[in-house]
Amino acid sequence: MCGVVWCVLWCVLWCVLCVLLTYTTHPSLSFFLRYLFHAAAQAAQQAAEGVEGAVKYTVKASYCEIYNEQVFDLLNLQSQCLQVRWNLTNGFFVKDLIVVECSNAEDLLGTFALAKLSH
Repeated sequence: MCGVVWCVLWCVLWCVLCVLLTYTTHPSLSFFLRYLFHAAAQAAQQAAEGVEGAVKYTVKASYCEIYNEQVFDLLNLQSQCLQVRWNLTNGFFVKDLIVVECSNAEDLLGTFALAKLSH
């Protein structure tokens, strides 16, 4: 699939995920994440088989809150207000934000559950 189409699809899926994480613990969130990892596993299998144009994915998660113009890491209860930075390589990013690499949907759901407890 064309890179532009994947980029647009990812943006749409990201928006849906943000809304689901913010407003609900709906079962569709679990279904969505399992589908995401299933699609990534299929892509990894294609890449391993040498299929031309196949892409391998890595899923990483972080969870932060912006409150009163301050950014807080919800995966690190010890953190103070974090700084938003920009550089040419990464664009905008939150300095010292914990990022967790997830190998399956359960890892990702567990990460979000932990962050919601500290919210």
